[in-house]
Amino acid sequence: MSAHPSRCARTTPEAGPWKPSRMKTEMSPIISELHGQYNATVEMFVLAIQNCPDPFWERVFGDDSPFWKEAYHTVYYLRNLTCGPREDPSRTPFGIDLDPRLITKAGRVVSRDDMQSFITQTHEHIDCVFSGLTPDDLTAADNYAPDRFHSICHRLLYGLRHGQHHTGKLTGYLFCNGLDYDPWRG
Repeated sequence: MSAHPSRCARTTPEAGPWKPSRMKTEMSPIISELHGQYNATVEMFVLAIQNCPDPFWERVFGDDSPFWKEAYHTVYYLRNLTCGPREDPSRTPFGIDLDPRLITKAGRVVSRDDMQSFITQTHEHIDCVFSGLTPDDLTAADNYAPDRFHSICHRLLYGLRHGQHHTGKLTGYLFCNGLDYDPWRG
C-alpha cells in the first residue's frame, strides 16, 4: 500500500497542521449514526476496562489470551479499521511494536494507563475520521484491504461488529466471574 496522508494526522504536507476548524461540522444521517454506534462501542469497551479488577488484567481466559491482550486487540482494530479514505492503517498506531493478533504471545503487558491512552487516542481518531467522511467516501473502493473489503462502508461496518464482538467477550468474561455492571450504551 502506498502511504496516504491521514485526514486526521496532526500534520499533512498539503494542509499543514490539522485543526478541528478544518473538519466538516455537519454529517449525513448515515455517517452520524455510524459515528454514534462507534462511540457507543468505545464507551462499552471503556466500561469493561474500568470494571476489570486488577487480578483479572493478566488472567488468561477464552482463547488462551489474557484480558489485557483481548483489550489491546480490540482497541488496536477499533483504531485501524476506522482509517479514513486516504489513510493507510498503521502497524504501530500507538507507538509500540506489539502484535495485536490473539494467536501470538506477547513479550510485554500493556498497562491500564497505556490502555487508557490508547482508548483516548482511538476515540479522538474515530471522531476525526467520521467528521470528515462524506456519503461518496462510504461507497468508494477501499484501499485498506481491497481483496477483503469492497467499500469503505463495508470495512467500517466490519470494524464496528469486530469491536462489539470483542467488547462482548470482555464483558462476558467479567460477568461469568461474578462482576455485574450495566454494560449497554447507545
